[in-house]
This record gives sequence, C-alpha cells and structure tokens, in this order.
Amino acid sequence: MEKYVSYIRVSTKKQGTSGLGLDAQKRIIDYFTKDGEIVGEYKEVYSGTKLDKCVELRNAINKAKELGAKLILAKSDRFRNVKDALTIMEELGEGNLICCDIPTADEFTFTLFFAIARREALITSLRTKQGLESIAFKIKKDGYYISKAGNKIKSLGRKKLTPE
Repeated sequence: MEKYVSYIRVSTKKQGTSGLGLDAQKRIIDYFTKDGEIVGEYKEVYSGTKLDKCVELRNAINKAKELGAKLILAKSDRFRNVKDALTIMEELGEGNLICCDIPTADEFTFTLFFAIARREALITSLRTKQGLESIAFKIKKDGYYISKAGNKIKSLGRKKLTPE
C-alpha cells in the first residue's frame, strides 16, 4: 500500500478561517489516495512565492522522507517559485512528489506547470493593482466609485503612510 504525506495551503487568513479551500484540497487528495494510506497531513496559510517560509511544507517534506512516503498536493500551483519547487522535487527523489492536477508528471512537465503558475500569479497581481488604480482614479475624480454590488465607495480603505 502506497504511503502519502499530504500538504495543503491557502493564501489568505479568510480562506484559512473558513476552511473551505483547505477542505476542498483535502477531498481532492483523499480521492487520489483512496488505494493508499495518508500517514501525515500538513496545513498552512501563506501567501507568497518563497517556499522556504512555508514551515508546514518543510515539516511535510521531512515526514515524507522519514517514512518513505510520497508528498501529495491537490494543486501544482501551490508552488509559485520554479527553482524552489524543483529543488523540493529533487530532494524527495524521482516520483515522490504528486500533484493531483498532474498526477503522472515528470520533471519536464512540473517545470512547465510551475512556470505557468508563477506567471499566472504575476498576471493576477497586475490585474488587481490596475483595478485598484482605476477605482482610486474614479474616487479622486468623482469623489466616489459605485461597486458591482451597487455600493458607493469613497475610499479604498488603507491610507498610504508617507514619511514626513
């Protein structure tokens, strides 16, 4: 029977608190491991690209190596930094990293998926910043912005702190 250590991560505290994203990832992993045994489960809330800041990911890697298990993730986009992801894959050994969205991937396929995930994160960040800049411009010009929900917004909330 194949042994697995699962690692699931969401990016925001709100997602972590609701548990919906964590639960969805767990259900995906459970589906892919139904003929095996999950010998460790690690959960984390972290937004960013630096995998060395993911304490629970490191714990999951260590547990997988200790038990001779495969590390399994629901989605390959949990890795946004290609170099770090490939280092982890190398550390675990060939075939010991499973991502449910590409379960039979080799190093080449992982490299492509990790690079695409990183690019998508960059594009999402740019879209968000552009959208906020557009709203800020309308607020400055008209004194308010009407949201999709019909709410009148007079500020974006946080004020930038500028040195005096």
